[in-house]
Amino acid sequence: MRTPETFITQSRNNVLIVDDDVDDRKMIEETLKVHLCSKEYIHFDNGQKLLEYLYKIIAHQYPAFIILDFNMPIKNGEETLAEIKRHVELRMIPVVIFTTSYKSKYRDLYKLGANCVLQKPSEYLEVMELLKALSFIYCMHGAVD
Repeated sequence: MRTPETFITQSRNNVLIVDDDVDDRKMIEETLKVHLCSKEYIHFDNGQKLLEYLYKIIAHQYPAFIILDFNMPIKNGEETLAEIKRHVELRMIPVVIFTTSYKSKYRDLYKLGANCVLQKPSEYLEVMELLKALSFIYCMHGAVD
């Protein structure tokens, strides 16, 4: 089993973006790039594809963090988060839920192990400001080399 120290030393400088809306994925990546958050961004349009990827790379590397949409087809954010946090070698990966869902779900998501749950603002500039703050937390304070 990997320890937190192993997780830190094997973390890569990449961010996984999981959202069924291609425009949202692009906006998230572009905003994080402006703030020098990562060298590599890997996109998925549902939780099942993310999990398949994570199970393939787990022996070799970890992402810096995952931005996970809540409402997606095939495997939604809640189901995906639950599976990540149940897995002994994946649970240390920081997961940020980015959602338009009601705040009443937030407590459940934190109980499942979400590191952060953010309401998607409806205005583009507000989304950019929120992602800027997110990049400061996860990129400037050691999550990304």
